[in-house]
This record gives sequence, C-alpha cells and structure tokens, in this order.
Amino acid sequence: MMVDNPGFCEASDGEQELADLVTLEPEGIFSHALRCVWVGAPQSYRPGRVVRHLEAECDDGARQWRVGFNLTVNERSRVNVVSRESTGLPEYYFDCDSWGWKGWDAPANTGRDR
Repeated sequence: MMVDNPGFCEASDGEQELADLVTLEPEGIFSHALRCVWVGAPQSYRPGRVVRHLEAECDDGARQWRVGFNLTVNERSRVNVVSRESTGLPEYYFDCDSWGWKGWDAPANTGRDR
C-alpha cells in the first residue's frame, strides 16, 4: 500500500467522526459498505496538483455499477476525491501527520507544511 491513511487525525470534531471509515489505496476507495476499484491501472497519489478523471467499478454487496470520480492531489498532499454521482462515500480526505507516502526515494510527507 503506497498511501497509509489511518483517519483524519487532528481534523475538527465533525470531520473526526469519519475517521477510519474510508481507506484510499492505489487500487481504489474502500469502506465497510462499499468498494470502488479504479478501472485500469492503480493510482499514485503523489503530491503536486494532480488532477485525474477516473472511472471505478463499485460494489455494495447488492449491486455493481460504474462511477466517475474527480481526484486531485495538491502540492501539500491534500487529496480530494469527489464522485460524479452519489456513492455514500465522504467526498474529501485530509492529509495529517499520520499519513505516510511510501515507496518513493523522497522522505515521507508528514503533512506538516500546511
């Protein structure tokens, strides 16, 4: 796993409630109730104003369907994933000190540059 996201860490109280409910991995976005796997190659979430329009195959256990997502990663490692239709997944992901970027030669990005 390249991106380790254990939760929203020091997010405000309302956002803290969503901690650990969604995992963003190179293969897709996963929650307890829904799995969305990127169509095509796994994704890299390396910082630097990355904007991607992705398709994912989603499965909630009862049905399967294809969903479009807009994914952005800015230079400070804030990752935003917004679906083009309702999926039940939160539409934002925060960087924080517990995020770690793994698999690259560069030092881990700890989110301290906010």
